[in-house]
Amino acid sequence: MRVEGVSPAASAKRIEPINKEVQNADMVYAQKKNTNQQNEGSRKATEEEIIAAIEAANKHFEIFDKRLEFSIHEKTKQILVKIVDSNTDEVIKEIPSEKILDMIANMMELAGLLVNEKA
Repeated sequence: MRVEGVSPAASAKRIEPINKEVQNADMVYAQKKNTNQQNEGSRKATEEEIIAAIEAANKHFEIFDKRLEFSIHEKTKQILVKIVDSNTDEVIKEIPSEKILDMIANMMELAGLLVNEKA
Protein backbone atom coordinates (compact mmCIF):
# COMPACT_ATOMS: atom_id res chain seq x y z
CA MET A 1 0.00 0.00 0.00
CA ARG A 2 1.34 3.34 -0.98
CA VAL A 3 0.29 6.75 0.37
CA GLU A 4 1.05 9.83 -1.65
CA GLY A 5 1.03 13.39 -0.41
CA VAL A 6 -1.59 15.86 -1.49
CA SER A 7 -0.32 18.81 -3.43
CA PRO A 8 -1.10 22.30 -2.05
CA ALA A 9 -2.89 23.21 -5.29
CA ALA A 10 -5.26 20.24 -4.98
CA SER A 11 -6.20 21.06 -1.39
CA ALA A 12 -6.76 24.72 -2.29
CA LYS A 13 -9.22 23.67 -5.01
CA ARG A 14 -11.25 21.72 -2.46
CA ILE A 15 -11.20 24.49 0.19
CA GLU A 16 -12.08 27.37 -2.13
CA PRO A 17 -15.73 26.34 -2.75
CA ILE A 18 -16.24 25.85 0.99
CA ASN A 19 -14.88 29.32 1.71
CA LYS A 20 -17.24 30.82 -0.88
CA GLU A 21 -20.21 29.03 0.69
CA VAL A 22 -19.26 30.32 4.14
CA GLN A 23 -18.87 33.86 2.80
CA ASN A 24 -22.26 33.64 1.06
CA ALA A 25 -23.89 32.36 4.25
CA ASP A 26 -22.32 35.21 6.22
CA MET A 27 -23.63 37.75 3.70
CA VAL A 28 -27.15 36.31 3.81
CA TYR A 29 -27.10 36.35 7.62
CA ALA A 30 -25.90 39.96 7.69
CA GLN A 31 -28.61 41.02 5.23
CA LYS A 32 -31.34 39.33 7.27
CA LYS A 33 -30.01 40.90 10.46
CA ASN A 34 -30.01 44.38 8.89
CA THR A 35 -33.53 43.87 7.54
CA ASN A 36 -34.81 42.77 10.97
CA GLN A 37 -33.18 45.77 12.66
CA GLN A 38 -34.72 48.14 10.12
CA ASN A 39 -38.16 46.59 10.60
CA GLU A 40 -37.91 46.84 14.39
CA GLY A 41 -36.72 50.42 14.21
CA SER A 42 -39.40 51.53 11.78
CA ARG A 43 -42.26 49.84 13.66
CA LYS A 44 -42.98 52.02 16.65
CA ALA A 45 -46.52 52.30 17.90
CA THR A 46 -48.03 55.73 17.59
CA GLU A 47 -49.84 57.35 20.46
CA GLU A 48 -53.17 56.87 18.67
CA GLU A 49 -52.52 53.13 18.24
CA ILE A 50 -51.68 52.76 21.91
CA ILE A 51 -54.80 54.64 22.98
CA ALA A 52 -56.94 52.52 20.65
CA ALA A 53 -55.44 49.32 22.09
CA ILE A 54 -56.12 50.51 25.65
CA GLU A 55 -59.71 51.40 24.80
CA ALA A 56 -60.23 48.00 23.18
CA ALA A 57 -58.86 46.26 26.27
CA ASN A 58 -61.11 48.33 28.52
CA LYS A 59 -64.16 47.32 26.43
CA HIS A 60 -63.31 43.67 27.06
CA PHE A 61 -62.91 44.31 30.78
CA GLU A 62 -66.33 46.03 31.06
CA ILE A 63 -67.91 42.58 31.23
CA PHE A 64 -66.10 42.00 34.53
CA ASP A 65 -66.74 45.53 35.88
CA LYS A 66 -63.03 46.31 35.64
CA ARG A 67 -60.91 48.86 33.77
CA LEU A 68 -57.23 49.38 33.05
CA GLU A 69 -55.35 52.53 33.93
CA PHE A 70 -51.92 53.14 32.46
CA SER A 71 -49.35 55.58 33.78
CA ILE A 72 -45.61 56.10 33.69
CA HIS A 73 -43.60 55.94 36.90
CA GLU A 74 -41.77 59.27 37.13
CA LYS A 75 -38.40 58.14 38.46
CA THR A 76 -37.93 54.85 36.58
CA LYS A 77 -39.90 55.75 33.42
CA GLN A 78 -41.58 52.32 33.55
CA ILE A 79 -45.17 51.73 32.46
CA LEU A 80 -47.47 51.06 35.39
CA VAL A 81 -50.80 49.27 34.82
CA LYS A 82 -53.57 49.33 37.39
CA ILE A 83 -56.62 47.05 37.28
CA VAL A 84 -59.44 49.02 38.87
CA ASP A 85 -62.95 47.97 39.91
CA SER A 86 -65.31 50.16 37.89
CA ASN A 87 -67.98 50.28 40.60
CA THR A 88 -65.87 51.16 43.65
CA ASP A 89 -62.75 52.66 41.99
CA GLU A 90 -60.71 50.29 44.16
CA VAL A 91 -57.29 49.28 42.77
CA ILE A 92 -57.32 45.49 42.50
CA LYS A 93 -53.82 44.96 41.14
CA GLU A 94 -50.81 47.01 40.03
CA ILE A 95 -48.40 45.61 37.47
CA PRO A 96 -45.57 46.13 38.45
CA SER A 97 -46.20 47.28 41.98
CA GLU A 98 -45.66 51.00 42.52
CA LYS A 99 -43.87 50.24 45.79
CA ILE A 100 -41.39 48.02 43.94
CA LEU A 101 -40.77 50.74 41.36
CA ASP A 102 -40.19 53.26 44.17
CA MET A 103 -37.73 50.86 45.77
CA ILE A 104 -35.89 50.39 42.45
CA ALA A 105 -35.73 54.16 41.97
CA ASN A 106 -34.24 54.56 45.45
CA MET A 107 -31.65 51.85 44.74
CA MET A 108 -30.72 53.53 41.46
CA GLU A 109 -30.34 56.82 43.28
CA LEU A 110 -28.14 55.25 45.97
CA ALA A 111 -26.03 53.49 43.34
CA GLY A 112 -25.55 56.84 41.62
CA LEU A 113 -24.46 58.45 44.88
CA LEU A 114 -21.92 55.68 45.51
CA VAL A 115 -20.48 55.98 42.02
CA ASN A 116 -20.22 59.77 42.32
CA GLU A 117 -18.41 59.50 45.68
CA LYS A 118 -15.80 57.11 44.26
CA ALA A 119 -15.09 59.25 41.20
